[in-house]
Amino acid sequence: MRKLTLLLLIAFQCLVGYSVTLDKDFLVIDFSPDTANFISQFGSAVIPGAPPYRLILNSSSGYFRTVNFQIKESEIFSYFAMTFKLSPNTTLTISVIDANTMSNLKILQVSYPETSFLLDLKDFKSRNISFFVGYSTTSPSGGEIYTVTISKSPTVLIESDKKEMIFFPNPYLASVFIQLPSIALNSKEKDTVNVFIFDSVGNLVKTVAKDLEIQGLYNVSWDLKDDKGNDIKTGTYIIFAKFKSGQTLTRRVYIVR
Repeated sequence: MRKLTLLLLIAFQCLVGYSVTLDKDFLVIDFSPDTANFISQFGSAVIPGAPPYRLILNSSSGYFRTVNFQIKESEIFSYFAMTFKLSPNTTLTISVIDANTMSNLKILQVSYPETSFLLDLKDFKSRNISFFVGYSTTSPSGGEIYTVTISKSPTVLIESDKKEMIFFPNPYLASVFIQLPSIALNSKEKDTVNVFIFDSVGNLVKTVAKDLEIQGLYNVSWDLKDDKGNDIKTGTYIIFAKFKSGQTLTRRVYIVR
């Protein structure tokens, strides 16, 4: 409790910065050089100098925060989401802060083995908000933060290993479309692919395609159900495609239901 109080005091002392207006449907912070400037006041956390860009929580406790961002009065529904891989016995404490008065609006905690969370901001009266994230762990390190997302609506986030981001609106989305660029993209040669969906701990959820013959770019879809026909739950999923030619393709998908 003393450690948490100290982290919150640090948050109040460090809340300075510039504002970002959400003029698009979303703002994704993936810790690459192009987006890392939306995060400041690191404490015991580092960003590797080369891809893949992650925020490494490399000690027993630390913190980081977003810059202030503006929510337009017409934007009633806004959301704050994070994806991460925590070490055992690690807890994240997320404080939503009114950047005008520097007062706490909400505090919540997520712990290992959770891999993502979504916070609905529609009940907050303040339209100028900053997020302060503290962490503590009894492991040698806390783990890694993959992305921080601020959006106007719930989203499905697909993150590729090439750091490309694709967003789909939800709940209007009934399926996820997966584009498969075969090894024979620029030729008439055909390839065969298997596509599987795994949950965040590696359990097979769905076989989307088996020995599917494709040529060039090819789209397959996942209906957001498991192999038993049940609707999947909110969480992080892995799309894995393996081609007969030896190529593999992996996508991390964060789905809000």
